[in-house]
Amino acid sequence: KNRRIATSLSGPFVLIKRSVFFKLGGWEEKNICAEDKDLAARIMESGGRIMFAPEIIIHHKNDLSLSAILKRKIFHAKCNALAYERYPKYFHRNFIEWYKIVVSKLNIRYLPSSFIYFNIMIFYIIVFNLYRLQIRLFMKEKLQFISFLVSNE
Repeated sequence: KNRRIATSLSGPFVLIKRSVFFKLGGWEEKNICAEDKDLAARIMESGGRIMFAPEIIIHHKNDLSLSAILKRKIFHAKCNALAYERYPKYFHRNFIEWYKIVVSKLNIRYLPSSFIYFNIMIFYIIVFNLYRLQIRLFMKEKLQFISFLVSNE
């Protein structure tokens, strides 16, 4: 009843008709991260809609050590860069949008930790854009979708 149209999915929390999933080719074989963004883009490319249910609350626990956060950001930057390059129509962000994302991480009430996270986001954007460049120059084959599905059965 309170659902809205969205442009992305959250991988482990997706409900999708089996027939639609198979028609779209399932999960991407090369993606070990950002497979949800890849599937979302293919849903939108096919004319489908993604619905968001804000009343559903999901808790996702991660290691909060600085080294774990940095490793995770590097990992996600590389995976997201592939989705960004493969589907720029859906995931393109201009400088102002990136700026808003990074600045949103600053919070006066939690200044030390928000300043650290602000810098982590700057680091993420640098890694993300360097990996995009690497894909464009040396790994164009990664832009091709490879279905993980063996059959439609």
